[in-house]
Amino acid sequence: MGLVLNADTLRELVRKATTARNVIRRETLSDWQLSRVERVYLDDGSTIILKRSKSPLVDEGRVLSGLRDSDIPVPSLHLAHLEGDVLTLVMEDAGPPKRQPTVSDAAEMAVRIHATPPPAGLSVLHREALLAFPVKIRQGIDELASSGRWGRTHHMFILLTGIEDAAPSLVQGATHPPFGLCHSEFHPTSVPIGTKRTVVIDWAQAYVGPGLLDLASWFQYGARPPTSEQCRSMIDAYAAAGGPEEALEPRGSLPPEDWAPFWNRLWVVEWFVRSCTSWMKDLTQDLVWEDAVERHLREALSFVP
Repeated sequence: MGLVLNADTLRELVRKATTARNVIRRETLSDWQLSRVERVYLDDGSTIILKRSKSPLVDEGRVLSGLRDSDIPVPSLHLAHLEGDVLTLVMEDAGPPKRQPTVSDAAEMAVRIHATPPPAGLSVLHREALLAFPVKIRQGIDELASSGRWGRTHHMFILLTGIEDAAPSLVQGATHPPFGLCHSEFHPTSVPIGTKRTVVIDWAQAYVGPGLLDLASWFQYGARPPTSEQCRSMIDAYAAAGGPEEALEPRGSLPPEDWAPFWNRLWVVEWFVRSCTSWMKDLTQDLVWEDAVERHLREALSFVP
């Protein structure tokens, strides 16, 4: 099932979810294999956000419903409909971004997120789940190599061996505060400061786990990998905004500004590898994914003394 709604179906959704009758125009905000987001202009002068996502990114409606009355500013959900493996959301439009969120904005929002009771049914990223990351990554890479898709895995396995040797000691402190609701894809585009209000979006992969991973995730999508100095600035801002003081304490054998990006890198790699073994079947992109996995493994290991 495709992600682009035809005009008649969109009109039906609009009439079901709003007081408007017709669509004036549509504006694509993002579009990739698993998700498509549009701003839809309606005949009553209002706008809505239409988001359609494919499995495995189909839990966002349930999470948004669970956070509706929380201290986290999430967009109002007008309609959520799951058909097959495609989720359709019709949501409040907070307006086009008026500025980029700062580290201080992110820290204040992260405090709210981590202090909020998580919706039921989220996966839990506890010590055992963290320790399972290298195992799952190795199994996935081996599957891709055995099938003939990936051919440059030798250096990946060398990096993984170093990570596997370090992980048992580095997992110490995983459940120390902040431990609770995590956004997981907490980066600047997930906290748009709109012309109408600020909201937190993109909750499809929320989990319960170490909040420090959210703080490291903020720098994940830059042109360069996150540095210890960047992560430390975020952790300091987080504590100053009211986050638990334990966020400043060492975990395992690492300071928090190295512990957080180490485990965040592994979270990202596990997602990359799982994507390639499950839904990413475009073989022309395999070299890109191989490069990304090796780079992220190398970055993770760079935080280990």
